[in-house]
This record gives sequence, structure tokens and C-alpha cells, in this order.
Amino acid sequence: LEAVVVAVLALFGLAIWAVRNKRRYLALAFMCSVLVVVGYSTYSVIFIRSTLNPEIDENNPDTPARLVSYLNREQYGDWSIAERTAPLWEYQIKKMYLRYFGWQFIGKGTTLDEQGRIIETITLRGLFGLPFILGLLGMYYHFRKDWRHALPILTLFVMTGFAIIIYLNQIDPQPRERDYAYTGSFFAFALWIGIGVAAILETLQENLKPAKAPASKSSTVVTSSGRVVEASASGAGLALAAAITLLLLVAVPINMFAFNYHSHDRGGNYVAYDYSYNILQSCEPNAIVFTNGDNDTFPLWFLQYVHNIRKDVRVVNLSLLNTNWYIKQLRDDEPKLALNMSEGEIEQIQPRLWEKKNVTLAVPKPVYESAYLEAVKLDPSLPREENPTLRFEVKPTLNTPYGTALRVQDIMILKILQDNQFRRPVYFAVTVSPENKIGLDPYLRMDGLAFRIMPIRNERRLLDPNLMWTNISEKFLYRNLNNPKIYYDDNIQSLLQNYRSAFLHLAQFHLSRRENAEALKVLDRMGEVMPEKVIPTNELRVSEAIGYMYMQAGRPEELDRRYHEFVQREYANLSDQDKLGFADLFDYRGKPALAESLVQELIKKNPNYSEGYYWLGRFYSKRRDTQKGIDLMNRWLTKNPGDQQANALLQQLRALAPKDSVPNSAGTSVRSDSAAQ
Repeated sequence: LEAVVVAVLALFGLAIWAVRNKRRYLALAFMCSVLVVVGYSTYSVIFIRSTLNPEIDENNPDTPARLVSYLNREQYGDWSIAERTAPLWEYQIKKMYLRYFGWQFIGKGTTLDEQGRIIETITLRGLFGLPFILGLLGMYYHFRKDWRHALPILTLFVMTGFAIIIYLNQIDPQPRERDYAYTGSFFAFALWIGIGVAAILETLQENLKPAKAPASKSSTVVTSSGRVVEASASGAGLALAAAITLLLLVAVPINMFAFNYHSHDRGGNYVAYDYSYNILQSCEPNAIVFTNGDNDTFPLWFLQYVHNIRKDVRVVNLSLLNTNWYIKQLRDDEPKLALNMSEGEIEQIQPRLWEKKNVTLAVPKPVYESAYLEAVKLDPSLPREENPTLRFEVKPTLNTPYGTALRVQDIMILKILQDNQFRRPVYFAVTVSPENKIGLDPYLRMDGLAFRIMPIRNERRLLDPNLMWTNISEKFLYRNLNNPKIYYDDNIQSLLQNYRSAFLHLAQFHLSRRENAEALKVLDRMGEVMPEKVIPTNELRVSEAIGYMYMQAGRPEELDRRYHEFVQREYANLSDQDKLGFADLFDYRGKPALAESLVQELIKKNPNYSEGYYWLGRFYSKRRDTQKGIDLMNRWLTKNPGDQQANALLQQLRALAPKDSVPNSAGTSVRSDSAAQ
């Protein structure tokens, strides 16, 4: 540390000497070095903060060695810049940069992929490309007028854009959108947008300058290169300049604000706070809860260490559990984990070679007996174990050059369970992926937004209904999830389905015991706190399952309502073939009128879609509604007389027609007068 201080002071001294002695290039080199040091000096705050041992102290950088490790991001591993981890153009540039650049300055699409992310790289929707055009104009004008000042902005644009792409070498897929990584590049381009506006106004001012300066009004103009000049313009010219300025103001910044405001407005959006609060409230006192990564960890820490909410719960981040400094903090910092590990064992812990095998952990007899007495009330057939254990299959989670292995986080889950001995309740947050639960699923019980590890097998997914209802109905916060004015993006809507899952598990539990009134209470509460019109299910099968639960509980009209609402909301976005598939589904589910109306609407919008006519022909044939079928097929065959499949359907319908029906000259069936009477 002393050597670093001496080197920095020497660098400052050399910079001062070079400036005083007018050594131009040496002064430039030393001053650049000084600025780099000044920039890095901000990290001294990290070092000072860590020495104070705050409650959140990631990497514990309180020594020079650990600070260097932190700055080098060693916990994230090393990777090659030359060897691309994903296609450079198609993914790293096109999808992970140009797509974001387009959002800022060209337009933003709406088509989503299977991960819920916008597909379109370039679209004019919303912004019409106007900011981009102004930026290109500003770049051209800047280089033409003053390339020496334009070059640093270009350097900033490239180094915080394309250079970052090369350096980050992002893998496919990324866990979240990464547009924030290129903020500096977007700032640089935004400067050119401003210069583009100045270019238009300067050009206008120059072209409208009257021939006789004394007869004009004088005004001061600041050019894009920073020069202040006195310019003259006629009254008409000034009015035109003002009009163009106003037009550009409306077309670009005001339009950008209007287009993005709703999706960027966080007013009334309490999802992060409430979701984290509800995870903590799902846990019993003094619990341990495993979380998956940043998104379900930092909000919990915020509530605990800023708002002092449920600080008795020890949050254990599985990603950080691979690091020795974090394991030490879990062992040493309150609320401590009962980890029987020495300093040396923690320092030396590494992934362990592993093949699929069964793991057995002992369960204290009193703990088991208490859990068994509660569980047998819900399932009288549950067998009692004389020597209770947790016995589950653990599969390898890591591939190494030496064979398959277990990650450190998996080893530590087993160690925590072994040393804890069920003295404290242990949970997995619902956001933890199945592979990170290392085979413990048969022992998990849903208690809300967390699965509790039980000392008894729970393969039938039994719940504690009273505890579950108290959590999801009385303890949980659902602020504004029933407010249609609040914007929730697809990622948030997907996350919120975990609430719906908890309600549905409890409703299904009551239905399995024919407790219909209780099931209705749960379903109604779910609809009250997060109605499907505000937080849609986005999948017909989920909405349909809710409807069937209502029907089982004695309210069948809820199923019909969901069918109609889904059609109104999603049907227009489906392909013609998928629409026929839904018509088949509705017909199969006993909704023939709805199925018929959907296909009729389909052929009305697409009168040349033969499959729609075939579907209706078969539908009318099956339902013995021959008159409708014959009329439909004749209408189709009038335009397509050579369609053999339609002709076959027509003959089939005629064969099914009543005996007193006869074909008229047009080929349609009509009743005789006697039959009509």
C-alpha cells in the first residue's frame, strides 16, 4: 500500500514538472495517467466501507489483495475476448446492442419471443426514426464543421458501445435485458441529436439572412462548434426558425416522452417491495431461505437492512454461496448459521467430483414426530418411519475436464442441512429453479412464496391450509395489482404468476377434500387482489384451470366467462390454424356455439381460407345441421367448383339431410310445401 501511495505521488509530481517545463507530450501522458488514478481513487470508498464491516459487504474487500480481487471481478471467473461465447453479429451486436439502440432512437417493437423479450431489431413504431435521423445529421455536420471536437464524441460512442460488446463477450441467453450496459454510447449519440437540431437552425439562419443587414433584426447564435456570432434575420425568418424549433421539439423529445412515459412510469408500482416482503413473510421466525440470484436477493436485503423488516430471516444467496468470503459471513455474522467449518476448510472448498447417487441426512426423532402428527391429520394413510431420514437423489450439477461434479453451492446446501439439524426452518424461494434444489422436491411444502424443507416426505404436495391462508390472504401485500392504470411489463406479469400458483395450490387442496366453500373463498380472494383483466394468465390452460376449479366448487359460469375473455383478448393474435385448434378445443369442451362463431368470423375475414369451410362442414355434419352445411359448401363451391374435399363434404351432408328435403336448381336443399305445412 505504501508503494502505491509513493507511486501516485511521484506521478503527480512528474505531471506538474512536465507542465511547468512545457514538455507537451510528456505532460499529456502524465496527465492522462493522473486522470486514470483519480478515476480509480473513487474505489477507495469501497475499501473504507468494507473495513467498517457493514451488513452487506460483498467480496469483503477490506485488504489490498481482496480489493484487487474485487476490481478484477475474480468471483465471476475469467473468459477470453478473442473466442466468442455467442455469435458476434447475430447475438452480441444485433440483438444485444442494435436492438437497444433502436429502442432509444428509432422505435420499439411489440413481438415477444418465448422468453418474453422483444424480437424486432429495428422498427419505426413510436419514434418513427426521427431521433436517429437527427443524430446522423448532427454527426455529419459536426465532423464537417469541427472534426477535432467530433472525434472525442465518436471515440466515446465506440468505446462505450462496440468496444463494450467485444469486452463483455456476452453468452446466450442473458438472464435479463442489458440495455443499461450501453448508456454511455447512447449519451454520445444524443449529443449529436442536439447538434443535428443546431445544424438545421444554423443552415436556416444562413440561408434566410437578408441582403441588407441594417434593415434586419440582430440576434446572437451559438454554433455547433461553440462559436458565438451575431446574425441577422428577417422577422419572417425568425418566425420560421421558431416554428421549426417547435416542430422538432414536438417531433423528437416530446414524442419520445409521450411514447415511453407509460411503460417507464413507476408510480404506484410496488411489485419489488411487496414481492420481497411476501417472501420474507412466507418464512417462520428465525428461518433460513435460499434465494436464486440478484433479483430475489437484493430486494430482500433492502427490506431487512433499510426498513428493518424480518431481520431474523437469514437470506442465503445460492450464487454467492460458491464463494469462500460469503460462507465466512454466513458463519460469523448475525443471524449466524450453524456451520461447523474451520477457516481452512472454507478457504479450500472446491467443486467435488460427483456421480448421481442417493444422499441420506439424519432427522432428529422429536422433529420428525412433531411433523408426522401434523401431516397424518391431513393424510391418515401416511406411514410412520422408525428411523427418520431425508433420503434423496442428488445429480451432478457441473461438468469439468475431470468428470461430473457438484458445485460449491450444492455442497453447502447439504452442509447447512446437516449442521442445522432442523433447529431452524429452511426454505427455498419459489424463484429457485428445480436443478438448484438438488433433488429435495419430495420434502418441500409450499407455504406461500417459499417452499419449506420438511422432515417428512411430501410427495402428495400436502399443505398446511391454515398457515397458507394466513400468509397469502392476511400477511401478503398486493398493492395495485388490481389497478388497470399501472403498467406491468411481461417480465413482472410472469413473476406475479407465482402468487396465482399459491392461490391455486390452496384451492386445489380444498377441492380434493370437497371443501367447496373454502375453495371458492380462495379463488375469489385471488380474483380480488390480482384480477385477470389486470394481470392476465397469458395462457388459456391456466385460465381454463381456474374456470374448472370454479365449476367444481359450484360456479360453472366462471368457466364460460374465461373462454369468452380469452377469445376477446388473444384470439386476434393467433394464426388461422391455431384459431381452428381453439375452435376444436371449445367444441370438445361443450361450447359449440362459441366454436362455430369463431370459425365463421375467421372465414368472414379470410373468405379464401378453405380449411375454415372444411371445419364448418364437418362441424355441421357432426351436429346434423345439414341445411347450414349444404348452404355453406354450395357457397364455397360456387367459387371453387373443382375442390374435391368440399364436394365430398357436400355429398356427405346431402346424405344426412331429411328425406323431405330436395335440392333446388342451385343445388341447395329446400323443404317441399307439404313438409313445410
